[in-house]
Amino acid sequence: MYASRMHDTPPADDAPKHALAHRLRLDFEAALGAGTLENPEGWRVLDTRVFQRWVPVVELRLHTDDRTLCFILAPSDPERPAFKRGPQHDIVYYSDDLAVAEHSGLYARDKPSIERFARWLVAWDAAP
Repeated sequence: MYASRMHDTPPADDAPKHALAHRLRLDFEAALGAGTLENPEGWRVLDTRVFQRWVPVVELRLHTDDRTLCFILAPSDPERPAFKRGPQHDIVYYSDDLAVAEHSGLYARDKPSIERFARWLVAWDAAP
């Protein structure tokens, strides 16, 4: 399941989510650097951020060549669509470099990366 880019606002104060975003960036970059997370496409972390959608969420933004790939981690909610569900967070993906009307092609374009990174995110979400 992909998400379309919205004009979201930062939450007023959500220190736990900011700590989660910081830890996500450090852990994801460490996994890429150590080779424990395969990365033949050469993705790099652009940033992580916290913003408000229906609830505060954490976003991981990646970049390679002329493409972006972003993952949003939102608190688990079985009433909302998600690409993958971890024990604590639902995961959706999108890309800044595709128009919303073209997002149906994102999975076909980046399927190996989306699947690999989503699996890592679910495992990371389950870690203590």
